[in-house]
Amino acid sequence: MAFIERIEVEHEGFLADFDVSLDPALNVLIGARGTGKTSVIELIRYALDAGSFTTDAGTKGEQQAVATLDGGAVTLTLREGDERWTLTRTAEGVTSSGTVSPACTVLAQSEIESIGVSPDGRIALLDRFLPTARDTAAEILAAGALAASLTDEIASGLAELDKANESLSGATAVDTQLGEARGAQEALLSSSTATLADQEALTGAQTRLAELARRENALLYARESVVELSARASETRDRAVEVAESIANTVSETASAERVNRARLLLEQAAVQFEEAVSALTREAQTVVGHRAELDASSRALRQRLDSAQDGLSQATRRVQQLEEIKGQLDALHARRSEFVRRLDLTKQRRRASYESLSAKRADRLTSRQGVAELLNAQLGPQIRVKVSAGERLESYISAIVASLRGSGLHYNNLAPSLATSVAPFELVEWTETGAFEDLARATGLPADRASSVLAALKQGGVGAIVAIDVEDDVSLELLDGPEYKPIQHLSIGQRCTVVLPILLALPNTVLVVDQPEDHLDNAFIVSTLIAAVRERRGSAQTIFSSHNANIPVLGDAARVILMDSDGERGRAAASGSLEDSPIVSAISELMEGGRAAFETRAQFYGLGGAAR
Repeated sequence: MAFIERIEVEHEGFLADFDVSLDPALNVLIGARGTGKTSVIELIRYALDAGSFTTDAGTKGEQQAVATLDGGAVTLTLREGDERWTLTRTAEGVTSSGTVSPACTVLAQSEIESIGVSPDGRIALLDRFLPTARDTAAEILAAGALAASLTDEIASGLAELDKANESLSGATAVDTQLGEARGAQEALLSSSTATLADQEALTGAQTRLAELARRENALLYARESVVELSARASETRDRAVEVAESIANTVSETASAERVNRARLLLEQAAVQFEEAVSALTREAQTVVGHRAELDASSRALRQRLDSAQDGLSQATRRVQQLEEIKGQLDALHARRSEFVRRLDLTKQRRRASYESLSAKRADRLTSRQGVAELLNAQLGPQIRVKVSAGERLESYISAIVASLRGSGLHYNNLAPSLATSVAPFELVEWTETGAFEDLARATGLPADRASSVLAALKQGGVGAIVAIDVEDDVSLELLDGPEYKPIQHLSIGQRCTVVLPILLALPNTVLVVDQPEDHLDNAFIVSTLIAAVRERRGSAQTIFSSHNANIPVLGDAARVILMDSDGERGRAAASGSLEDSPIVSAISELMEGGRAAFETRAQFYGLGGAAR
């Protein structure tokens, strides 16, 4: 079990030269208001980058820590068994560490009461029991980003396919016109006085020109594809440079940075190869254009001879040649369309695999959260009840639909909630891409024409963000109040704390740091419930409190008590020791609420035969 063994503050600031050792069990910071207790707690949060349950608490906590350091740095000595290492973080946010940080949960005074009323706070509280919660969240975010990227790629592919289909819609007419033009040409040739050699030379030149036209367009389409690949390779290479620098500057993992750099070098080589391929395709296309020009020029005299032999033959020949070129373009586009369809199918397969992986991760997360809820209910019930409901947080999904429909002229504020409650994100995305308005109409009860308008608007607005939405689970925390359970949102501030604090104290293998946990709690709850939970943590995880209530350090059997003092300009640790040390006993008796009574209760409990010494 890793714990904080020592905290030091360097250089200037309110807590300059602060240096205190901590115990792996219960530690309590005591002292008058304004002596720096909260500052110590926020420095621990800041050094470990422990995060917060609310944005406001995180922002204020970091501001207080930076102001306390005043350009200096905080160093924590961490320990697990016989291994020790240090972690230092400066006021500028630069962190240096020999190894990983221990799991740590830090709460300011206002955070405890606000966790329960925030859906995100309740989720975050439950996820603190899952050691891999951050990794899982990162994996889900990455999988969602991949699904979104592939969805955007599909949208581009569909646009290309629509454009190709529109161009190819006239292919049948071109074939008909070409057949008619060839027939007219053959009729003129059959009645012409031109030699058989000239006639064969003419048709041969036309065939060759058509082949060259098809090849030129195929080369141009291939060049477009390689240019696109080159741009993606360059973009990925530039991103690799950023990632390598970030790893080197913030993670200090040189092996990973080196691997990213090697990948970047390969991407640079790929970019060079792509550029060379573009140049080669350009040169080849130019060569084909040159051959076409030469062939056209060489056959010009032939056309003139044939035209003199048969009036109108030259014009008919030009008509055939023009239609052959158009057909060559359409043939190349048809081949290109097949590529579009194949690429779309592959991208859709990749996205489905990505989304299935994403769904599996979410399902595993739900199972883990439900497991935590069962453990907490067994440990804290029946007074406290925890429930996890799958995928009921639709706010972000609704917001994504609104963003996609904005500007469409549709009443999206009414439509979005209806869509979100009726259709899963991936289903809505697929229906948008395929135009399956009948499916949407059946699912939502919308008229068919309105469902069609909705899908058209979503397609126009883009659905990449929708497919990436993480429809979060909902966590409910309830307190048995008389004969019924009441959700935490409907409880008083004090009742909220009586729900949240026992859950926090049940966190295993986690350093727990709380600023004044007794706020809004009556003394009976502190003695009967809070103290029992604190003592239960002893030997399994470190606890650090600041407090004005003597029952917490005394009845909680604090292993170390730190007395904070201040002259108004600087805060300091005036004393640090155990409950057996006279300076600590005196400080608790004189400064804390119920100090002497707490020692008397403790003496009776342990059979010590006396009150505070």
